[in-house]
Amino acid sequence: VGFGTFVHRTFADSIAVGDFITYDKAYDGNWDHMGFVTAQESTEVNHGGKIYRNYKVAQHTREYNSWTSEDINGWENACNNGGRYGRVRR
Repeated sequence: VGFGTFVHRTFADSIAVGDFITYDKAYDGNWDHMGFVTAQESTEVNHGGKIYRNYKVAQHTREYNSWTSEDINGWENACNNGGRYGRVRR
């Protein structure tokens, strides 16, 4: 992991289409989940009370490719309890 942050908004601004992304939900040094960014909005927008650049994640869990702002996705809340987001080195 080449970049890490505890703040989803900072994380969303630091990723790009083609990046592998991950999170360590408990901040225990174990990266718990990984996805692949397939699309991204160019500007920040308010998504359900949270402001961030929306991005689309493809992942094996539930076999989906969905926007972070969609209910099926959970990346914006994955680290709410002290976890850390990461971007795999480009």
